[in-house]
Amino acid sequence: MALFSRLWVKICLLVIVLGLTVGVFAYSRLSHPPAGPRASVTSQPLKFSMELEKAEFQYGENITIKFRLENIGNETITIERWNPPGWPYEYKETSYFNVYAQDEWKLREFHFGFQIMDTNGTEVYDVSEGILDYVYDLRIDPGGWIEQTITWDYYSIYHTLPLSLGTCQIKGVFRHRLNGRALYTLETPSIMCIIE
Repeated sequence: MALFSRLWVKICLLVIVLGLTVGVFAYSRLSHPPAGPRASVTSQPLKFSMELEKAEFQYGENITIKFRLENIGNETITIERWNPPGWPYEYKETSYFNVYAQDEWKLREFHFGFQIMDTNGTEVYDVSEGILDYVYDLRIDPGGWIEQTITWDYYSIYHTLPLSLGTCQIKGVFRHRLNGRALYTLETPSIMCIIE
């Protein structure tokens, strides 16, 4: 009888542990849906990332892109941004941590850019530089970051046809000066996506 009782306790414990494991896995998948394809580039002290909401889009569908810039160094840095892209988006959301600007509205400017190449590698869109000639600074403390999400609606912005059917590549672009040095560009590796 004692053997049966021990076996019963072990089976109950196994069922409880299995149930908890499945529950935790299900909760984590539902509360944090899987992210889309992501690409990053690191050039000390910066890490620049771009993420798409997914890898496959329907013909004519808008593309949502998330950008993130992090100070991975151990000193406060100043980013001088030249000619930021104007309005290549339908909607944007900005969040940040330990990032400062002289004027609060400058934090909500669109700081990043992107380029899209077609199946042959030919550039079809370049939204990496604006037409207004102005400069602003962002100060980013160690561990600080700024993240922006845009929904790129190429028709209402460019009045052109959607991207062609097939495969295309999208890469993030960030042009800036770091701590008063020469202007340079960070580009993420390209992310491949499919237009169906």
